[in-house]
Amino acid sequence: MELTDEELYEGFTKEQAERYQREAAERYDPAMVAESNRRIRKLSKAQWQALKEQGNIVTQAIADAMGMGPQDPYVQTLIAQHFAWIGNFYTVTSQIYRGLAQLYVENDEFRATYEQVAPGLAEFLSKAMIHYADTILDV
Repeated sequence: MELTDEELYEGFTKEQAERYQREAAERYDPAMVAESNRRIRKLSKAQWQALKEQGNIVTQAIADAMGMGPQDPYVQTLIAQHFAWIGNFYTVTSQIYRGLAQLYVENDEFRATYEQVAPGLAEFLSKAMIHYADTILDV
C-alpha cells in the first residue's frame, strides 16, 4: 500500500503540502521530481517513518559535531551518511548535492528547519556538503 498525502506530509497543513508539491514541480527537473515521488510513494508507513528517523539521526549527529569543523574527517563521514540518505529520494550527483547545500542556506524554510536543530547548522551543513562534493564526489 502506497503512502497517502496525509502520511507523506504529516505535520504540514494541506495548503503547505500543496505549495511544496507545486514548488517542486516549478523549480526542479520534472523527471527528478517524478523519480522522488515514485521512490517515496512505494514505501510503507513504517519504512517512511524509519527513513525520516534516519535523517533526524544523521542531522543531529552533524549538529553535535559542529565544533570539529566542516572538513573534519569525522564530519565528512557523517556527510557521507547524509549523502546516502538523500539518495533514498533521488539520484544525487555532485552538482545536485552542491545545489542542495545552497538551498539549505538560501531557502528560509530549510534554513529554519536546520537552525531549530542547532544555531548555525544550515551554514555548517552547507559548507560540509560542498567540501564533500569537491573532495569525494568530484574525484
